[in-house]
Amino acid sequence: MAKGDLASGSSPIVSALNVRVQKVVSEVGRVEYEGDKDPYKGLSPEDKQKGKQLAAAWIKMDKAAECKTILQQRSIYLVGLPAIGIEQIGSLIARRFENYRYLNMNDVIASASGQGEVESSKELISKMGEEAFREVEEAVLDQLQALLRSVISTDAGVVLRPSNWGKMNQGIVVYVEADIDKLAAQQSIWSKEELQDIQARCSEMFKQADVKVKIDVGNAADNIAVSIIESMTRELKRSKRGSGSASP
Repeated sequence: MAKGDLASGSSPIVSALNVRVQKVVSEVGRVEYEGDKDPYKGLSPEDKQKGKQLAAAWIKMDKAAECKTILQQRSIYLVGLPAIGIEQIGSLIARRFENYRYLNMNDVIASASGQGEVESSKELISKMGEEAFREVEEAVLDQLQALLRSVISTDAGVVLRPSNWGKMNQGIVVYVEADIDKLAAQQSIWSKEELQDIQARCSEMFKQADVKVKIDVGNAADNIAVSIIESMTRELKRSKRGSGSASP
């Protein structure tokens, strides 16, 4: 639903929202108003809840629009430990930016190397061998670096080759961090020891990311996506990367 649809409506819910719509601020689902006026006053509990849900959706839409403007069409590269669920998060971020596409680099690598569908980068590396995987990964990045308006999820080890950074820096690199104990407990593909080993090998390189976000993997994926969008907006406003222009 577009903003204009909300603003022009005549239902009690929409009328109530319009009373202080400019004061809808900060976190998702929370509304701040001038004085003690309550825009939901007189509504039934059910309508009040619907109104708050509309306000929350509007906040998320505004946050995505602001971040998208700051990005200036640049692509986003998501890096982090493999069990975080970067693929789902990346897809949700791209959806919130509307005209951004989502690309899973592991899928592109599997297709380019004739491996077919794989469940994880762990399976793909096991089939190809790590050195061959990294060679194809770098070749794929050669092609992806020219793309605009893309959200790209990567394997954690992409950060280990310095040459990859020059390619990813055509866009914005976001490091998504999470508690290893929780990551190990929520899935069965990667053991705690494997995740610790990856973290030890990649942690210094992860720190080079433009944006660093610590997430709670217990949160809903869409809320995590919104928190990453908020972090990108804050960091890009603060840094010189926020005033850069998109590559041709």
